[in-house]
Amino acid sequence: MQLSVTPIKASGNAEETYFVVFEEGVDGRPAKADSRQDLKAASSPLGRRLKEIQRELASTKLYLQSVIEEQEATTEELKSANEEIQSSNEELQSTNEELLTAKEELQSTNEELTTVNEEMQSRNAELMQSNNDLNNLLSSVNIPIVMLGNDLRIRRFTPQAERVLNLLPSDIGRPIGDFKPKINVPELENLFIDVLENLAVRESEVQDREGRYYSMWIRPYRTVDNKIDGAVMSLFDVTERKGMAEARYRRLFEAARDGILIVEAKSGEILDANPFIVSYAAYTRGELVNRRLRDTNLFDAADLQEMTAALLENETWKKSVPLIGKTGARNPVDVVSNLYDEGGRRVIQLNIRDLSGRQMDPGVGLVEIRCAICASKVP
Repeated sequence: MQLSVTPIKASGNAEETYFVVFEEGVDGRPAKADSRQDLKAASSPLGRRLKEIQRELASTKLYLQSVIEEQEATTEELKSANEEIQSSNEELQSTNEELLTAKEELQSTNEELTTVNEEMQSRNAELMQSNNDLNNLLSSVNIPIVMLGNDLRIRRFTPQAERVLNLLPSDIGRPIGDFKPKINVPELENLFIDVLENLAVRESEVQDREGRYYSMWIRPYRTVDNKIDGAVMSLFDVTERKGMAEARYRRLFEAARDGILIVEAKSGEILDANPFIVSYAAYTRGELVNRRLRDTNLFDAADLQEMTAALLENETWKKSVPLIGKTGARNPVDVVSNLYDEGGRRVIQLNIRDLSGRQMDPGVGLVEIRCAICASKVP
C-alpha cells in the first residue's frame, strides 16, 4: 500500500488540513491479508471522512473544471471584446481626425463668414448712409417727383408730390393707374408706358385744379449699369414764370406795330387780336374775337384756303395779300402765318404787316412774340 499526503487550504479555516490517500501496491494485486483491515478502515470514522473528502475533491475538481471552462470562455469573450474595443478605438481615432479636420474647416469657414459679415456691415452702413442722403435730398428738393418701377407701381415720391398728386405714404407699391391726381393729365399711365417703350423723354405743360401750371417731365429710370428700371416724373411749377411770360407777351402783343391774330387751328375761331389790327381793319375787338376767321371777311376765301393747306403741310405760310377792312377797303399786307402748340391745342398766329404808305417802323414783330411765348418753357 502506498500513502500520499496533500495539504489543503480551506477558505475561512485557519487550521492546516491535509488530504491523505491510501493506494494499493504497485503491482495492482491487493493483499489478502490486508482486505479485512481495509474494510475496517473504510467503516471507521477516518474512512468515512476520507470518502467525504474524496467526494468533495471530485466535486471540487468538477467545479474547478467548470470555472476553468467559464474562465476560458470569459477570456475568449474578453479577447473578442478587446478586439472590438480596439476596432472601435481605431474608428474613434479616425472619427476624431475627421472631427479635427471638420473643426479646422469650420474655423476657416467662420473666418470667411466673419470677413463677409464685416463687409456686409460696411456695405449696410454705406447703404444706410446713401438712403439717409437720398431721403434728405428728396425732402429738401421743393419739386414733386415720383419714381415708378417697370410695373408702373409707385416706388418713391417726394413730400411735395403728396400735395400736388394727392398721394399718401401708404400708396407706395400701388399702380399709378389707380390714382386721380390733382393735375389735369387724362392719359398719365399711357405717357409712362410710352416712355418705357420708346426710352424717350416726354414734356408737357399741365394745370392742377387750383389753376397752377406745371411743366411735367417724364424720363426713363436708368440704373448704374445703364438698365431701364422704371420711369421718373418731375413737375416744375411755372405759374409765376408763365404769368410773367404772359404779361411780357401781352405787353409785346399790345405794343406790336404789326397786326397780330391768334386763331384756333381746328375751329378757325379768333382767340385774340392786338390793337393794331383792330384799328387797321376798322373793327372793334369784340367784332373779331370769338368769331371764325372766314366769317370776318378779312381775307379772300381763296387766300384762306391756300393758307390752311400750306399750314397743314409745312406749318408756315407767307404771302402778300389784300386785307379787307370793315369799310370794304382792300389794303396790301404781308402775312406770315405759323402753326404751333399752345396749352395742349394747335393755334395759328398771323403776323400782318402793312405794305401801304401808312406802314410804320417794323417795331416788335413775330420773332419777339414767339420768344415771349418760349420764355415759359422749362429746360
